[in-house]
Amino acid sequence: MADLSTGLTQALVSSGQRDVQLVTFRIGDYEFGADVSDVRGIYHGLPMIPTPDAPDVLAGDVQICGERISVFNLSSLYANPESRATDWWIIVLNLLGGPVGFKVEKVTEVVRLKVSALATVPNDEAHPLRNYVSAVAQHQGRTIRLVDFTAMLKEHLQ
Repeated sequence: MADLSTGLTQALVSSGQRDVQLVTFRIGDYEFGADVSDVRGIYHGLPMIPTPDAPDVLAGDVQICGERISVFNLSSLYANPESRATDWWIIVLNLLGGPVGFKVEKVTEVVRLKVSALATVPNDEAHPLRNYVSAVAQHQGRTIRLVDFTAMLKEHLQ
């Protein structure tokens, strides 16, 4: 296995886990993954409540079971922040002490990978979330990028 330098991936390796399960999703032409243990729910096309004076990275809020949850727009990290998708999915993760939503173009599946299949991100890797990818894995001919959502939130919502 390649040297994995990020905290998220090191935690997976040092925990002794042999497998990791990821909820995979698409943004543009790229596929990403979130650790299934962080996932609180997956929702399709929920109406967005605008949040006045919020940073551009926030798509708005959603109301789920009486709880208002902020939604981070992952497409906003593109050079062109407008998503090509006409509808969206929201993945709600438990991070930083509470639920946070992430707007994605499509949730694809849950995959199980060996931790040993995770590799470092190539230096020439070019995609919208490259600064937040902690590892990559090949799965059935696809490249899945493991996203460190906590690092992303800390950087954009300080």
